[in-house]
Amino acid sequence: MDICLRVLEGTPSHDRRQSRQFKIVKALLGIEMDLKYVDTLSIEHNEKFDCTFLYLPDEWRGCNEQTKEEVKRLLVQHNLESVDFAFMHGSFPHQLPNIKHIPVHDPEFYLSIVNKYIFIGHIHVMSQYERILAQGSLKDSLIMKSIAKVSFLWKRMHRAFLMIGCL
Repeated sequence: MDICLRVLEGTPSHDRRQSRQFKIVKALLGIEMDLKYVDTLSIEHNEKFDCTFLYLPDEWRGCNEQTKEEVKRLLVQHNLESVDFAFMHGSFPHQLPNIKHIPVHDPEFYLSIVNKYIFIGHIHVMSQYERILAQGSLKDSLIMKSIAKVSFLWKRMHRAFLMIGCL
């Protein structure tokens, strides 16, 4: 199989490092793939895709300014000014516009060091700010909201038909 999978560590308080299970499942099932479980701030040069990837797990440091400085040092260590893609766990200000007390990443900094797209997870609502893409969560997507509305309407109609049938 020609599979390349990167699994980024999520929020420690509720993910509880479950993502490590991917490595165990791969080994138990004997699946041939290029799998990496990423639980540290790191940069990868992927030869297959000829791309550089920045990985930033959730809650890497208590202060996002400290994380930003560490990213700068990491770029220097890799002799890079930028990476092609970033995979991050956390949030940016556009995702939490009315909440000021939660630490967020600096979008202008990350946009300046990422050439293509920044993929970020944590906030369960799909959003986009320039090249920053948050996939959101399936249950919170517009499609699922539409399905929920149809389901709600169907239940109401079904109840109405049952009431009419009882008359």
